[in-house]
Amino acid sequence: MNDGTLLFVNFAVYSWLLLVPVIAVEARELHTGLKVPAGRAAAVSGLANLASTLLATLAVLAAGWLLGFLDVIAEPQAGEGDVAVLIALVPCYFLSAWSETLVGAPLLRSAPREAVRAVFFRANQLSYAMLAIVPVARFAKSAIVNGRLIW
Repeated sequence: MNDGTLLFVNFAVYSWLLLVPVIAVEARELHTGLKVPAGRAAAVSGLANLASTLLATLAVLAAGWLLGFLDVIAEPQAGEGDVAVLIALVPCYFLSAWSETLVGAPLLRSAPREAVRAVFFRANQLSYAMLAIVPVARFAKSAIVNGRLIW
């Protein structure tokens, strides 16, 4: 069965496993960047990140299904899932920053919308760097253990 979703399963898993540290990093950025109380920053970050993680997960799984339906890809082998994660990080970064601004701006009415957007874009740089570390570390492990990247 070539439904394509297996190619992006790693992305969904990494996103949900790193949700708590991502919420913490983005809450700190909201707290320092917008000078909102820490509790409020954590609540806004939590709600915004739950929404954006759900949206990004659905988007990448739908993209995988569509690619499989169009018979563009076959079942992923070893590092192909990690390459797919690295590629998916780029559009998902923008989707995440946009959706978090959409959720967070009404909850942070005291701050200008552009300031909220700027903080979420900056916070997502840190968050997506954390997401990128996992597949890069898997590539390094593959190269060290096997003497080459496994495809």
